[in-house]
Amino acid sequence: SLIIHIFILLFSNTMELNLEMQIFWFLDLNKVKPFLCMNNFTKFLKLGFVIATLTFLSNCVNAQIDFTPCLSGSGCVILEVPSYPGASLYVIASEDCDIVGISSDNTFPNNGLVGDYCYYAVSFSDESTFAISEALATSCINDLVDLANNDADVDVEEFCNISIAPSDCDDFQLYHETICSSSGSYQILLIFQGVSGGGGYMITNDLTGESYGPTGGPTASFGPFENGTGFSFTVSITNNPICSFTASASIVDCYTVDIELARFNASAIENGNEINWITATESNAKFFVVEHSRNGVDFAQVGTIAAAGNSNVSRDYSYLHTNTNAGIHYYRLKEIDTEGNIRIFTEVISVNRVVGLTINNVYPVPTVDLVNVDFGSETDETVVVRVVDITGKILDQEEYNAVKGANNLTIDARPYGVGNYFISISNGTSTVVERFVKN
Repeated sequence: SLIIHIFILLFSNTMELNLEMQIFWFLDLNKVKPFLCMNNFTKFLKLGFVIATLTFLSNCVNAQIDFTPCLSGSGCVILEVPSYPGASLYVIASEDCDIVGISSDNTFPNNGLVGDYCYYAVSFSDESTFAISEALATSCINDLVDLANNDADVDVEEFCNISIAPSDCDDFQLYHETICSSSGSYQILLIFQGVSGGGGYMITNDLTGESYGPTGGPTASFGPFENGTGFSFTVSITNNPICSFTASASIVDCYTVDIELARFNASAIENGNEINWITATESNAKFFVVEHSRNGVDFAQVGTIAAAGNSNVSRDYSYLHTNTNAGIHYYRLKEIDTEGNIRIFTEVISVNRVVGLTINNVYPVPTVDLVNVDFGSETDETVVVRVVDITGKILDQEEYNAVKGANNLTIDARPYGVGNYFISISNGTSTVVERFVKN
């Protein structure tokens, strides 16, 4: 650590750098003193070396990383991402690889960051510090990822699908559900909420350019669309168009297997992520394979569950994926039939391991009369419970006084016709949605 410190001072004098200002450009002044406590001193020097080397390399290879100061009292917003065990460095990058922020912890000055980003938790040894600096100096996150793939002392964990809204759009949310039909076509259900300023929402089909609205929401349905095609819809605040989110998929494939799936969801519980699914019918099914991914693209098997085989009644299944870290996790199911054929038969679902509002179970599915909903709340609060059909129409809406921890409510489904429905629970800042089937 002493050698690194001397090296930094030499660079500061040689390159006429103000290391103190470089450090302050990463950290709020109020955070510098606690960061300099002894148990974080080595981490401080390591980051300082990376910063000094980055500036040196920037002058050598004509690469430039723009750091925006976030000094105490400047009024800038602190952006916080979920922490990752063992990480020494956090990096935010745009979807086209541009690095837009670097931090020694999981907080960043959010000066004008708006849009879709990925963040990266980086762990590395002292021996790899210079290599880290070289990779970051290119301003493209791909070089850091490539370094991790070739250096056993460097580990980079990627977390994407992070949407950052302007500060006045903090409570704006967009959720979408793809609904496959028996014919292979599909519909898109959009569920949105947040600041509207009385002007409602505008919805744009990004593929056709058609616009709809303004609408008061909070739901809208589109389709049917042909199987194997994609979609992209952008929902924005009418009175503040900069507040917008996009729901999209390049290809939707409604898989056809000898299983009729009634429900597939995942929820974060104390011991891990619980994956639940219900089959309405099964034919020649042998095993279910649960697959997991951290980026939504690269999946690996985490468990198997024996299937019923042949069944004409609903069957409940669950799998607990333990040892899961904070952040977004993706899951899908494969079926192995009695002849050894393997098929993916679900869409990819995600669960974010954060404390907050969660729907843990909806049962029975399918139902003929009543639906029970188990959900969790972080605090005592009033939530709005809605029942929505696949066209986006709100069939029922009631307020419920939730308590901190586990909650249960019952919905009378007898007035509804046969089909698919959604239960939406909102506390004003977040919304969770789960599907059920009425027979």
